[in-house]
Amino acid sequence: MEEYMIYMLETDYDAKRITDFLLSEYSFDDRNHTPGEIMQLKNNAIKSLGENNYFYWYAENKKGEIIAAHGVYENEQKTGGYEGDYLVVHKNYRNMGIASKMIDLMLEHLRINKARYLLVGTCDTDAYRAIRHLLEKKGFKQAGHYPHYY
Repeated sequence: MEEYMIYMLETDYDAKRITDFLLSEYSFDDRNHTPGEIMQLKNNAIKSLGENNYFYWYAENKKGEIIAAHGVYENEQKTGGYEGDYLVVHKNYRNMGIASKMIDLMLEHLRINKARYLLVGTCDTDAYRAIRHLLEKKGFKQAGHYPHYY
């Protein structure tokens, strides 16, 4: 089994590497990104470095290649509520527990920082089935549904 390490984002260099990964053909199964999503994918990792309570983690394989990325940020009210940013695992590294470990690290970080809640958005298409299942296994509950979101 491939080994990997997970790190918290701390440098512009690694933010650029995360952005390149998120925009690569190895990240999302559903690549029909909206213009707003493309802007987020290009900007969120670097943006997180300049904002309090906006955190990114990334996983590297033994070769130092980014194979996963995950972000979370405090909502605009700044009252301890957080929202999940993208959680993406490289197509060739799925089903190895990377997403699960990244969620665990994020939840522990939020506990330490006394977060009040976390909202995570997904989609009801087949491409998001695995992440919905993982979130359910982690104890997340559906709080709402936006019909025809896209």
